[in-house]
Amino acid sequence: MNINFRRYREQKGISQESVATGIGISVDQVRHYEQFPAQVPMGMVVKWLQILGEDIATAMSQEIPPLPGIEPGRPYAELYRRLNLLNQYIDENSFLPWLELPTELRRHNDLQEQINKYYQKPNVVLTGAFDSGKSYLANTLLGQKVLPTGYQPATRVITIVCHVESRPGWFDGNVGIIDEKFWQDENGKLNFDFLYLEDRERCQKHFLQLGSFDLLEKYGVHQYDDSDDSNDGGHTAIVYVDAPLLRACNLIDLPGYSDKQDEVSKDVEKANSATKIANVLLYASPAKGHINGQDMVRLRNLPGLKHKIR
Repeated sequence: MNINFRRYREQKGISQESVATGIGISVDQVRHYEQFPAQVPMGMVVKWLQILGEDIATAMSQEIPPLPGIEPGRPYAELYRRLNLLNQYIDENSFLPWLELPTELRRHNDLQEQINKYYQKPNVVLTGAFDSGKSYLANTLLGQKVLPTGYQPATRVITIVCHVESRPGWFDGNVGIIDEKFWQDENGKLNFDFLYLEDRERCQKHFLQLGSFDLLEKYGVHQYDDSDDSNDGGHTAIVYVDAPLLRACNLIDLPGYSDKQDEVSKDVEKANSATKIANVLLYASPAKGHINGQDMVRLRNLPGLKHKIR
């Protein structure tokens, strides 16, 4: 629940140390929970508010105002203008296919494929331990609550968030859930090529569901109910959002790593496979024990980052 513990504490002039002592947790945990109040267990909420002298009903009725999202403007406007001119030139001019030359000319389609790659935005990837606030951070960067968050580890699928302007015209809704085979190339290897998202036939073959943000709750998070396996098969969620940040980049939220020794699991496999597409990698870990030895081992072994971490 979104209770502004920090504001109440500062209004009463109570220190973080006093709160930590009263609840029986560390000061680092107090700092973490003040930053991510939605992660505070209900039992602790009651005790915390008693220390602060606040009524729980009143506190729960007052929501924390959302942080403004990042506003980068339109950084690629000039690049896109020039690419559009190149595409227009190709479309309006013939390339003399009847010429007989000793070497084969590159086709104009090849040039257009290369141009289309320059339309692709960089990928900002959020990875790290579960319950470290990755999805909460993503929502903060976007300036709106889009991804499900909670005290328990939430994210189950690779979640790719793009600007709504890049949504194909035939795409019905804001969220699409796709299976793993969507990303496989002709050799059966995973290839996170975002141009696949413009291939309507490919999408219709591999999309499991299209719809609203409610699909993220159904397919994208762990339900901790073994009797419900309705979200089996979901590998990636494609989410289209009208957020300023997404004019500059795509935001990708990955399943989290366990705080125990990393066993081979679907979550770990998905997280490791998708780090290869990161242009910017943000690694999150809990405030207590931030960037410990286990974090460093994971960073060193992430695909595409080996030998780059010092």
